[in-house]
Amino acid sequence: MRSRPKRRRSRSGRAVRFGVELLGGVIALVVLVVAVATWRLSEGPIRTDFLTPYLQAAINEAGGNTIGIGSTFLVWEEGGRGVVMHAAGVSVRDPEGRLIAALPEVAFGLSSSAMLDGTLAPHHIEIIAPRIRLQRGKDGRVSFGGEAGSLPERTGPEGSGEDLVLSRMIRELMSERRPGNVLSYLDEVRIRDGQVFMRDDLLGLSWAAPAAEISLRRDVVGLAGDVGLAFAGRGDPATLDVAFLFDKSDGIVDLAANFSDISLANLATAFPELAPVGGVTSRISGSVYTSVSLEGEVGHTGFEVEGFAGTLAIPGLDMEPLPVRDLTMRGRYDSTESRFDLDEAHVSLGSQEAPGPVFGIAGIFDHDPLSRGWTIDADATLEDVPVAELESYWPTSVASNARSWVVENVTGGHVDKATAAIDVTVPDGDFSAAQVTAFNGTLQYRDVEVHYLRPLQAVEALAGSATFHLDALHFTVRSGRLQGLAIGESRVDITGFADSDPEKKIYEQLRIDANAVGPVHDALAILDHPRLDLLSELGMAAEGSSGTVTAEVGFQFPLLKDLDFDDVTLQVDAEVKDGGLHNVLLGQDMSEGQLSVGVDENGLRISGPLTLGGVPLSVRWRESFAEAPKVRSVMEAEIPRIDDAGRARFGLDIGDAVEGPLKASVSMIRRDGGLTSLQVSADLLEATVALPEVHWSKPPGTAGSLSLTVELDDSGPLAYRDIVLQAGDLVARGQATPGDDGEGLSTIDLERIAFGRSDLRHVAVKLGDDGIDVAIGEGTLDAEPFLADDAAEEDAQSTAEPRSYEPLSVRAPNLDMLYFAEERGLEQVNLELRRGRLGWDTIRLSGSIPEQYWSPRQASAKDLTSPAAATDAQPQPAAAALNRRYLQFSFAPDAAGGGQRLLARSDDLGALLRATDITDTVIGGRIQVTGYSDGPTPAHPITAKVRARDFVMVKMPVLAKLLTVASFTGVLELLGGQGIGFQGMDGDFVLDDGVATTELMRVYGASLGITAKGNIDFDNDALDLSGVVVPAYSINNFLSKIPLLGTLLTGGEGEGFIAVVYHVKGEVEDPDVSVNPLSALTPGFLRNIFTAEPGDTPRQAIPERIDR
Repeated sequence: MRSRPKRRRSRSGRAVRFGVELLGGVIALVVLVVAVATWRLSEGPIRTDFLTPYLQAAINEAGGNTIGIGSTFLVWEEGGRGVVMHAAGVSVRDPEGRLIAALPEVAFGLSSSAMLDGTLAPHHIEIIAPRIRLQRGKDGRVSFGGEAGSLPERTGPEGSGEDLVLSRMIRELMSERRPGNVLSYLDEVRIRDGQVFMRDDLLGLSWAAPAAEISLRRDVVGLAGDVGLAFAGRGDPATLDVAFLFDKSDGIVDLAANFSDISLANLATAFPELAPVGGVTSRISGSVYTSVSLEGEVGHTGFEVEGFAGTLAIPGLDMEPLPVRDLTMRGRYDSTESRFDLDEAHVSLGSQEAPGPVFGIAGIFDHDPLSRGWTIDADATLEDVPVAELESYWPTSVASNARSWVVENVTGGHVDKATAAIDVTVPDGDFSAAQVTAFNGTLQYRDVEVHYLRPLQAVEALAGSATFHLDALHFTVRSGRLQGLAIGESRVDITGFADSDPEKKIYEQLRIDANAVGPVHDALAILDHPRLDLLSELGMAAEGSSGTVTAEVGFQFPLLKDLDFDDVTLQVDAEVKDGGLHNVLLGQDMSEGQLSVGVDENGLRISGPLTLGGVPLSVRWRESFAEAPKVRSVMEAEIPRIDDAGRARFGLDIGDAVEGPLKASVSMIRRDGGLTSLQVSADLLEATVALPEVHWSKPPGTAGSLSLTVELDDSGPLAYRDIVLQAGDLVARGQATPGDDGEGLSTIDLERIAFGRSDLRHVAVKLGDDGIDVAIGEGTLDAEPFLADDAAEEDAQSTAEPRSYEPLSVRAPNLDMLYFAEERGLEQVNLELRRGRLGWDTIRLSGSIPEQYWSPRQASAKDLTSPAAATDAQPQPAAAALNRRYLQFSFAPDAAGGGQRLLARSDDLGALLRATDITDTVIGGRIQVTGYSDGPTPAHPITAKVRARDFVMVKMPVLAKLLTVASFTGVLELLGGQGIGFQGMDGDFVLDDGVATTELMRVYGASLGITAKGNIDFDNDALDLSGVVVPAYSINNFLSKIPLLGTLLTGGEGEGFIAVVYHVKGEVEDPDVSVNPLSALTPGFLRNIFTAEPGDTPRQAIPERIDR
């Protein structure tokens, strides 16, 4: 029993041993086979045609289309894929046997799970080098199939089967696994080295990707895959790599794509949603994600893009395409709202060699699929723009006039950054008809150069910021420079873009409001530029100017290429400190000016204190720039003090007429055409004023004023009007006209001139090369200072060479009074004077003696005829009917015999002497003087004869002293009482240079007779006379009539039997008087011994004189 179990263990061991050996052999065989297979596969594909029928039968078990396989072979593929079965010459036929697809080569990976199910089925299929055709219909849906279009080869209906096969495989990838259906075991379908062709019926274009790598994978939610496309083109081909996931539950495909070297312009053409960026020609790379429904509806889309060199053309704006250096974009697209959100985009303009500005934009682009219109709401930035290149970035159709002006006149600087908010409406998708509905933003700039009014020097180094909108551009300037002026906070406005219509002459406007500080010279140099030429009209120049100006300047003008200054609106308000100008007025310089200046298109205004020619004053000046104003300019000046030196510097030196300081006000009004009125008002309080021509003066401290109006034109003064001089007791009102050359005066017309006792009206004075002509209408004239001055002049010239006088003519036919002294004079005077170069050639004077000076009428034994009938022999009284006492005086040219004829007469000698303030010691009498001169006096002596009748001498000092010395007591008492009556005075004399010389002058009456020989110096009130005094003249005169004896006894005419020889010398008021007492007892024929000159007889023969 025990031996049997041992045998069973022996059999089991042998079986185990056999199994182990068999397994080892199989393993060894497998290893050997694998090694051999691996070696063989490494040498190349292994044909497995023996498996072809089994594989073909397995695939066709699903029914439907029939798959035919030409041959099969195994291929070792690297990359971890290992051994893969390839089928070549694969054909697909429909149930009717028609060929619908032919695939060059297909690779299969067999499914192990299918093998477990007893099925030979692929778990992946790789289609090699197929052609795939896609078509987008006009409804926007994408489908497989369709005509290949412009395929390079294999065109025709037979080619459409590839797409149908692919379509079926995609459906199987998304279906449940079904035993017996070999395609339901597929996990992946790959396409290698394929071609994709797309026909877009919606856009009417086609495109091809000659290199395509596609992977479709079964996924728990549906279908996943990757697509790699390479597009033909110049240079490196464009590529597109897409990863997608199809969720079969909702029919949505989620896509994520990377692309490179894609033409953005072509994309915009392919997709209308990208039309806003269609003007960019750059090729781009980037990524995009989106979702698409099976109906072709695109969901939310996002993208990031970077681009390379190209150009940028902005649709709807007429401007040259801009060169692009590179670009980046990031954004989203919402198909449900047809809205394109551009989160950010940056376009670097220029090139690598010449970088340009950086343009940035972000915004919302709303698209209306029905109208195909766009509504754009975007924010843009532009950085680092050279102003000189602004022309390239400003469309010609946007504010064209403003653009033209800016391009031409803004020539330098940089815009560091500009930002803008833009609203654009694009009707019907036509970007050429785009309408900008809103446009506003800001910019920052520096170092900008602006030619505000060519050819004036440009404003430089402007820096600041700006804002803009559709109708205007507003600049705020922080700093800048205009020549030597520093520009501070300022503003520049360009307005009127919206309303501009050149055809209606409505233009954009430029307004500049600037603050500037700098040298006065630089400011004036601008105004002095020929383009403005404002200073020459004002008689100013920038050269030599000094000081500092702070100005607020405003310009406004239309933006015209050919701008005229009349189109400019100007406003300048300035403050000048310590201003100075060269040769401002009358050759004088201005200094220390603290001025307020205003300038606009209408005129100039200046006010403030300054110093002109060393004279401090305050000025107010208004100048009109109007084309034909009634008043061109008005200048008012207040001069608190101007002395002699100051007036001399202004050419106002009027000699000795005014000495000392004045306070003056000056107002100048200049009318169009060059006519100017200069109104002057002066305070003469501190000045000495003297008018030597009329013998009047005013000392300092006496109130006085002068006002006048001077009319001028460009050639000089035309007239002096409204002259009013009031100083001390002087009042003068009138007008004057200047000389022909503008120098001096030619006429003076005074309504009134009053000074001292003179008060004249309607005085007309003419001044010329031929002398002075004075016509006096009426009034009173004080001749006393003129007579005194004339005597002083003649005395001063007595020892000098004969002088030449300035010709003078005076006519005063209606003087109310002619004064010779205080309250002494003639009334109802007709005066005519004419002086030539050699002296007075005409003196005519007629007038009435005031009644208070009349002498009582004395009866006369002889009644003579009227003065008109008088001869040289006798003076004639006036007719009894004339109730007046008169003087007639005439020294005038003798028309008959040449030379001058003298005639003077009066019917009341005493009254005349009192009225003329010669003496009060004569009462009554008539006088007539006749004479002749070879020429004018005082150059020529006057030889004259005097005749006087019936006068009385009372209390005459000289005669009283003479009678006292001669001891004629009775006659002396008569002189001191009722006076000594004289019947007449006769004699001849010569008047030469103010001195009357006589050889014999007789004065005689009943009580006394006097003879005189010698001279009287009227200019110096001195006399030197000698003669004989005869008491009881009538008795002595009776003796003289005895024939022969009378002459012996009396000594001749005018002497008597009893007489005294006298000599009077010295001042008229108190002369020295001497007599010879022996001459009283000497017969007349011997009396001349006592009156002979010292050399005529021995000296001892002259007896001693007694002087009392």
